[in-house]
Amino acid sequence: MASPLIADAHGSAYTVQGRYAVTVSATGSCWLRVRQGESGPVVYEGTLQHGDTRRFESSAPLWIRLGNASAAAVELNGARIELPTASSTPFNVSFRVG
Repeated sequence: MASPLIADAHGSAYTVQGRYAVTVSATGSCWLRVRQGESGPVVYEGTLQHGDTRRFESSAPLWIRLGNASAAAVELNGARIELPTASSTPFNVSFRVG
């Protein structure tokens, strides 16, 4: 499991080195927005359904908002990221290059 630099009920932040990959897999319906950095351009926005997977490779910062984090699994370079199991609010995951 990947360890966050910062984590609370609303989000978590990870520091990454060089090129990295983030994979989001849906176990149910989950709205997803991915940006290049917290306020950068949108890379992807849509709703993943059960069984859908999206992979994002980058060497720049990424910011991900999950609308239904309990219906998603996120991996950083193959290591699972812990998400809230029951949350009715969006959950943000950011990846900072450092």
